[in-house]
Amino acid sequence: MTGTTGPGSLRSADLAGATPMRAAPVWQRWVLGGVVALAGAFLAVTAGVANIAHTLGAAPALPFSRIVGPARIADLTYRVIAARGVVGPALAARARASGGDDPVTDEPFLFAAAAYFPSDRSLGAPAAGPLLAEALRRNPRSRLALSLAMRRAVGSGNLGAAMDQLAVLNRLSQSIGAPMLESVGRSVATGPLVDDAARALGDHPELVPAFVRGFVAGPKDVALIERMAQHLPKAALTDPVVGQALISRLIEGGKYDAAMNVWQALGGQRGSGLVNDPAFTRKAPVKPFDWERFESDSGVAEAADRGGLAVEYYGRQPGPLVRQLVRLAPGSYHAKLDIEGVSGNGGSIALQLVCPAGDRVLASRPLVLKPGRQTLDLPLTIAAGDCTGQYLSLVGLPRDARDDQAVVVRRLDVVAGR
Repeated sequence: MTGTTGPGSLRSADLAGATPMRAAPVWQRWVLGGVVALAGAFLAVTAGVANIAHTLGAAPALPFSRIVGPARIADLTYRVIAARGVVGPALAARARASGGDDPVTDEPFLFAAAAYFPSDRSLGAPAAGPLLAEALRRNPRSRLALSLAMRRAVGSGNLGAAMDQLAVLNRLSQSIGAPMLESVGRSVATGPLVDDAARALGDHPELVPAFVRGFVAGPKDVALIERMAQHLPKAALTDPVVGQALISRLIEGGKYDAAMNVWQALGGQRGSGLVNDPAFTRKAPVKPFDWERFESDSGVAEAADRGGLAVEYYGRQPGPLVRQLVRLAPGSYHAKLDIEGVSGNGGSIALQLVCPAGDRVLASRPLVLKPGRQTLDLPLTIAAGDCTGQYLSLVGLPRDARDDQAVVVRRLDVVAGR
């Protein structure tokens, strides 16, 4: 081709083989693991996002533009490719015919490559690779070319290359890159794929949050969640979006040790007792193995003026006010509270132990208080076979009447013993 140089250059003859495929491509091992679902992600997004491709209608009158017309190019790009995922024989033929006319335009190579993607779930054929490489050499910001190149990388089993293309797409437009990354995450469903994905994400830490959002969203065995937490780059776990998403799924599956490891990567600090920070002194506690304070229609928990925690239940809607995930083995315990009754002391707020899975209540002790500061000693029992992690919570209880209650908790601790 006139005006192209270097080992990556193509000649117009290279376009001659770009004919529409009739058979589906051979999907590699990790595609068979479920990642084929991402093949339609770009098309699903482009159907609703008109600027997914560069604005061809505003391009100068290049030879290919003169053949088809700028408005027609835009229409073909948005409607034929984006909506149906197919480049028909007529457009592919025009692209091949015009391939040698101009040393700059990328559309002939892009459309000729797109002919190797016969459906919106196709991962393309090997012949599309060099055509897309040339299209991207001419226009590195072509979102359609990047998306097709990503799909081709999927088809060749090269997850690292797919992540490279997704990283560029994400820099160009997060509204496009993020849904595709989430689709990739949802599709990773085997142990080897988890390892491959974690390794590929090591070069692109900015992609991890969107990927993990998709990864934890689908129905997956908790062993895969734990494996991902173990193999992701350690720096990625310091992102609250990533860490808390993994922690939630690990807790749901009863993997409390793995959840605590991620929590510590987020900056969580273990105390020496059964309860972390029983006096509520930390200004920025990291949930769930430290205090999680709620502000909702149920009520609010916030730092008290002279230390401790001010907790108010509005009496309208039951729900948690403050909680911490603890690890109590089967046995007998005592919850010890240094607490001050402020108003409505009839027991609308209760101390509870709750299993995270299914919200099963193991113990519930309403806080029936006298006015002023006092000490409570509440017995608790964990039976054999109960969950091995429990939320220690102050909750607002459902009541027949609208009974609000406000307290100041100076200290809340749990000790073993009868």
